[in-house]
Amino acid sequence: MVLLAAAAPFWPPVLWSLVLILPLSAVGFYDLFQERHSICRNFPLFGRGRWLMEALRPYVREYFVESDTDGTPVNRMFRSIVYQRAKGARDTVPFGARVDTYRTGYEWIGHSLAAVDAAEVELDLRVSVGGPQCGRPYQASIFNISAMSFGALSPNAVLPLNKGARLGGFAHNTGEGGISPYHLEHGGEGGTGAAPLEYANSIGMPLREALALVVDCLIGFGLRHQVRVIASGKILTGFHLVKHMALGADLCNGARGMMFALGCVHSLVCNTNRCPSGVATQDPRLYRRLDVEDVAQRVVDVFLSFDTELKKIIAPLGRSTSLPIGMADALGIDDYNAAQRLKIKYVV
Repeated sequence: MVLLAAAAPFWPPVLWSLVLILPLSAVGFYDLFQERHSICRNFPLFGRGRWLMEALRPYVREYFVESDTDGTPVNRMFRSIVYQRAKGARDTVPFGARVDTYRTGYEWIGHSLAAVDAAEVELDLRVSVGGPQCGRPYQASIFNISAMSFGALSPNAVLPLNKGARLGGFAHNTGEGGISPYHLEHGGEGGTGAAPLEYANSIGMPLREALALVVDCLIGFGLRHQVRVIASGKILTGFHLVKHMALGADLCNGARGMMFALGCVHSLVCNTNRCPSGVATQDPRLYRRLDVEDVAQRVVDVFLSFDTELKKIIAPLGRSTSLPIGMADALGIDDYNAAQRLKIKYVV
């Protein structure tokens, strides 16, 4: 301050630096005498840099550090494919596989020597739901919108989901809890709003193992033909759909894929009411610019992409008139223990 006062008569513009120096000095003095944060007391002003770096870290990691395949909860490879299909953009990839096909746990679908042309695939992509005692059986699409945290989703997110479902002829789940006292929540791979870390990471059986267990139990009790099994948990591509149907699901539901169709940018602030794309927020300043009509069509386009990719995938399997439900013999995995649990092929 003394130096500034001395320099001011010779160069008056130097006083403008006080606009920056005075507020920073005030923050530094506050840090020096506050008792809540020891780092700030030891390093006034500079200690706040830690908070700044922690705030920027998720975005730096996502946009500059992560590869296309190692991000969580959903990596960029899968986010990008949903964005592309929602917007009708090119969704092919050049120069080969994007994953390590020799890693432990790699999953694949084996093709048949009697493959058919995808144009010859004539499938009824709807499943009859309702057992012998059901008074109102109905036909459901093999892919639908899953339950989401509707307390977190904005009105302009719920509306296009519902309108897209109506336009595309598929179902839109009523939300977490549903309307039935017997409704079972998702396992260990769900998450469209917020949850304690312990629940998100460690509560609930992973979908793949849970699906195999449920199907085995229904078969064991002679009830498989009466019960429709719905799988939900990161169903983002046609492969995910076919894989879970092959493991025994009659149909699948997707939530996060549909959030990407709405414009979710994976900023991971669903639990703060500050979603920048207006999807998971109740702040009208953020969601009012989410165009319901435009986004509803993107929801429809993502849904239609599942039908298209399903037909492309099962054509090499030699199927042209039947869904791949229970066709576990077509699946393979580079993990012996998982192969034994799921009753699928293990190839070294």
